[in-house]
Amino acid sequence: MALFEPSTLWFRLANLPFLLALILGCYLSARTLMGHRASLLTALAVASLPIFVNYSRKWTLVFHEAAVSVVALALALRLLKGPRRVWTW
Repeated sequence: MALFEPSTLWFRLANLPFLLALILGCYLSARTLMGHRASLLTALAVASLPIFVNYSRKWTLVFHEAAVSVVALALALRLLKGPRRVWTW
């Protein structure tokens, strides 16, 4: 097998960062809302549910958008829950 020949391995490995971002975003948003134990359960559920695993094997924009939107939700929740800081511009 040549390194740069088309294969399903490289095709699926391209989606791996998005799957990890989806799991991490779900963990962070659940930790902000519910606590540590519930966030671990949420991350385990997202990592093991067949619908997420099947979407991570396909190249659809829905999966990539879901990963980016969950990370954005986690960041927005962290900004809303944290203490207000004065911007020193």
